[in-house]
Amino acid sequence: MSGATSLCLADGPAAFSCPAEASPGVHRGLGIVVALWLVFAAWGLAACNKAPEAPPTDVAVLKDPPPAGGKEVGDDILPSRIKQALSADKSVDATAVSVSVDNGHVTLNGTVAADQITRIDTIVRGVTGVKEVINALRPTMPAAST
Repeated sequence: MSGATSLCLADGPAAFSCPAEASPGVHRGLGIVVALWLVFAAWGLAACNKAPEAPPTDVAVLKDPPPAGGKEVGDDILPSRIKQALSADKSVDATAVSVSVDNGHVTLNGTVAADQITRIDTIVRGVTGVKEVINALRPTMPAAST
């Protein structure tokens, strides 16, 4: 097999042998390439195991304890709990937010400052008994200058 190239994996007798003209640098270069490939493969796999981010702690505090006896929170109680959670957060003005509930599915309507829409949504999702939030909040339009 003269002139045929083979993979140089080790010095000495092995399953693959190196051509006589291969220098020791070929072995070292191949080893570096394999080592780098293994490092990047391990790094990529480690990124797959990254844990999801925890919810903000100030929202977790707003969660009520689970209802006694494992019963669901009723739609008649849920709107007041949501309004209470919104009023507890001094960074939002939820006076223009209307809340409707249907079997734990909450719909938010109203016009609020654009920077508060996401915060209000997050607070509502943190209330025990909320199964889904349909956020139909609209941002307030800036006043027209004359």
